[in-house]
Amino acid sequence: KEPSPAVNTKSTSKKLEVLEEEDEVLNIPNDKVGLISDFCEEAWESLQASENLLIELENNPTSKDLINELFRAVHTVKGGSRLIEVKKIEMLSHELETVLDNVRSDKLILNARLIDISIECIKRISIITDEVAQRGPIKTKINDLILALTSDDPGVNIETENKNELEKANPQ
Repeated sequence: KEPSPAVNTKSTSKKLEVLEEEDEVLNIPNDKVGLISDFCEEAWESLQASENLLIELENNPTSKDLINELFRAVHTVKGGSRLIEVKKIEMLSHELETVLDNVRSDKLILNARLIDISIECIKRISIITDEVAQRGPIKTKINDLILALTSDDPGVNIETENKNELEKANPQ
């Protein structure tokens, strides 16, 4: 089965629901299996850099240099995930990259809420990268974060890392 598509944010209802997500079974082409460890190492480095940049941006949210560096780090992760065909990382990093691009072009202001969502995206991508490293199915959910990134509604809730870990440990 293919993973569920990202949340449709075109809905006009005030209460946007997060769609049910299925696990993503890794379907890495045979000629790219050797790239998994390289991808994971590069992703972990980029994700750590991203988290540090987001912490710096909390104190300096208008720094174009920091925003550009963060964009490049997220872009690197997206590119690697596309190469080995990890759809959940690709989708989540693409949405985060889109938001960061809007911040770079002054279409969006980087506020505390957006920084918090971005940090949670980085944490979630890191958890998924761990799942890729273990060659397991990807059970980590992303639709709540995609919804948060694509919605202007500040009431959209995101799962915290702890809730996500509990869900992974105790699937329904």
